[in-house]
Amino acid sequence: MKRLFQLLTAVTLLSTLASASPVFTTPANGALFGNAGSIVGWGFTISDSTEFALVTQTGFCITATQPSNLPCTSQIQAVGTYTDFSLNAPVVGPSPDSPSITQNFNMGVQTGFGAFQINGGAAAGTKLSGEIAIVFDLFTGDPNTNPAASQIGGDNFVSLPASVTVTGSAAAPEPGTMVSLGLGLLGLCWFGRRSSES
Repeated sequence: MKRLFQLLTAVTLLSTLASASPVFTTPANGALFGNAGSIVGWGFTISDSTEFALVTQTGFCITATQPSNLPCTSQIQAVGTYTDFSLNAPVVGPSPDSPSITQNFNMGVQTGFGAFQINGGAAAGTKLSGEIAIVFDLFTGDPNTNPAASQIGGDNFVSLPASVTVTGSAAAPEPGTMVSLGLGLLGLCWFGRRSSES
């Protein structure tokens, strides 16, 4: 009887932990589009109302990976470079934190999962399809405000579909800009010549 009770307790605990995992989503199913030379990135929504989740690392990978394989730079370097923003990740969980947080991608303040710098020479029409790999830890309380919070799960791993499509070539200066620059240089030459004659 004692063994049966222990077994039921273990099954209940495991099912509670499994059902309590955070839920991660990205806008537009992770599909990004940008010109060669531009920077694009993934926003996210994380929901967890039972434990406190903290993202510790992210990566953009072409093939399925595991946390020990991050970052996946060799898989994507022909088209661009991924920058991980997990250092700025918020804690998601029950009160006093928010059980659901949405962050849009913003390169200036480095919010979202990360940024992808498309190489300037990347050909239009090139598409990388893969996944955003996310490593996160779970705690009994907010680890930022409660130093006594116990870690109940480390190096948890989830992946979401992601892709980057190059839509055009790198931006070149417009002809009007070049004409303005040329006229400005001509004006400086004329003014300099006139000043030297006086």
